[in-house]
Amino acid sequence: MIFQGRSILENVRSQGLDLIVLGVTYLGLWGAGIWMLSSLSTGEEWIAWAVSSLAFLGYAFGYLVYHLELNVPPGGDTRYPDLGWANRITMWRAGLLGGLFGLIFLISLQETVRWLAGVLYSLVALLDFVDGWVARRTHRSSRLGETLDMHWDSLGVLIASVLLVRMGQVSPLFVLVGLARFLYVAVIQWRERRGLPLAPLPSNPYRRFMAGIQMGLIAVLLFPVFSPPATTIAAWLWMIPFLTAFLRDGLYVSTAMDEQTDPLLRWGVLASLTRVGPWLFRLLTLISGIGLLFAFPDTPYLFWARTTLAGLGLMVLLGLMGRVTGIAWMMIAGFVLSFSSNHPVAWGALVGGFGLLMLGTGRLSVWSPEEWLIYHRAGETS
Repeated sequence: MIFQGRSILENVRSQGLDLIVLGVTYLGLWGAGIWMLSSLSTGEEWIAWAVSSLAFLGYAFGYLVYHLELNVPPGGDTRYPDLGWANRITMWRAGLLGGLFGLIFLISLQETVRWLAGVLYSLVALLDFVDGWVARRTHRSSRLGETLDMHWDSLGVLIASVLLVRMGQVSPLFVLVGLARFLYVAVIQWRERRGLPLAPLPSNPYRRFMAGIQMGLIAVLLFPVFSPPATTIAAWLWMIPFLTAFLRDGLYVSTAMDEQTDPLLRWGVLASLTRVGPWLFRLLTLISGIGLLFAFPDTPYLFWARTTLAGLGLMVLLGLMGRVTGIAWMMIAGFVLSFSSNHPVAWGALVGGFGLLMLGTGRLSVWSPEEWLIYHRAGETS
């Protein structure tokens, strides 16, 4: 591949030190993983992890080398002298994904391994926030960073979704969440090859928000804290709006639909949901919370459980950090459902909490600082 007259070899030479350090880091992670899993897994099962994770790390390293030509500012062609800290963090994230990928090939996914999967993906999600923040704070955004970030985000979701299915935490159809972006890109490339028209994608700040929610939800589901049917229903609650959003984007880009023909806009579905939905979910959560106040068994922790529920209910009533409160309600509901899967009040709290997470508490909210993250990226100062 040539970019501005530079070959892959020339690009490798210019970034040689970074590549050497990255290679050594990957080998260190791989060796640590072998040591850990050889003591956790049964028999020689760790060999499957070692082979598959090493293959993934080789792919990650090769993907970086192949795209080194893009280590230039957006809209520019002056090559940066090194990868920069943001891209280094992104490639560390790819290294962690190599460890996660290997877990798919373990025959037995015992509880300790599932904790490891949850920790690995949580670190991946955290570093996804950090690398963007670092790029903007150090003024080192690059086309390479954009390419790497999108690629590892998409591949990470696919790997984690397959792992969740293997664990039995979600329906096999959840793999569609991991495949969504790959199918979307495939449709665009197919139309480009055939010379078919493509329309620009309308701006939507909620795409970034939904990507963050997706990574957080997957991280929680990977931990062996919650179990079906709560995890299965939570996954379906997420799949429906997520896949609908991807389908709409695909129809927009392929010119099959625009803002005039979009039924969700023409019929005012989105406007009504944004206006009325927060109030309905606040009401559902409050009613469910009152039910949960009297549903906990008589234990030494009963006072603190009821105090926590009362506090969260007050936050919902006032509209105080609504989306964060929604996460808390979902976790409480999942905890209750892990012991009593037919608890109707807990199901109400789960659905209500999810609604608050997606829509917030709407009008007449006292304080919603998390709304800023929907319209801004980490590291932005305004």
